[in-house]
Amino acid sequence: MHRASRLKAAACVIAAGIGMIGMSRITVAADSAKVDFNKDIKPIIQESCIKCHKPDPKNPRSPAAGFNLSDKAAAMKGGKVGHDIVPGHADESLMYKLLKGPVPSGNHKIDAMPKAGRGQAFKPLSDAKIELIGKWIDQGAEWPDKK
Repeated sequence: MHRASRLKAAACVIAAGIGMIGMSRITVAADSAKVDFNKDIKPIIQESCIKCHKPDPKNPRSPAAGFNLSDKAAAMKGGKVGHDIVPGHADESLMYKLLKGPVPSGNHKIDAMPKAGRGQAFKPLSDAKIELIGKWIDQGAEWPDKK
């Protein structure tokens, strides 16, 4: 009887392991879903980035850091520091790095984004939004041309 119990327990462990493998495939499939710029990324940019990162005729120093997110060509050009969006490489993209926290640059650091307004506390994007932007960049940072 003791041996039968061990065999039954082993069978349960194997079945659970097979179930976990199946679940991990589901997670991988969900993670590999294509990020849609217009549906997923553009709303984040409009809500959290565009206020500072677009040309403003009233402010000759705009867009902030020379990084213009108002259109694809300008965004892919980058800003004063460069390499803001490196398609296929979120970890090399300054935009993604700054969403995760401050970044050293020469003898100073660049503050995390989105930058807090005067007299306001810093409010980072949610981890889910940051990872969505990272995933979009890793997938090639496709940004449809305006129609």
